[in-house]
Amino acid sequence: FIHLEPNVGVGLWDRYTLREEENERLKAKREGREINWEVIGVSDRTVLRSFALAGEEYLKANRRQE
Repeated sequence: FIHLEPNVGVGLWDRYTLREEENERLKAKREGREINWEVIGVSDRTVLRSFALAGEEYLKANRRQE
């Protein structure tokens, strides 16, 4: 993992989440159901989970070298 920018893509996350929300609203309306809030922000959680896992692996690797 090479850190190129301190907040890589952060400015796009809220826009993407808003798009996910709108897509879910349209889908729910089309299917005649309530909005499923669990599907909104899935991509954000995936990215954040990946960062957390990468950070864990980084810390493990550094501990082995000590």
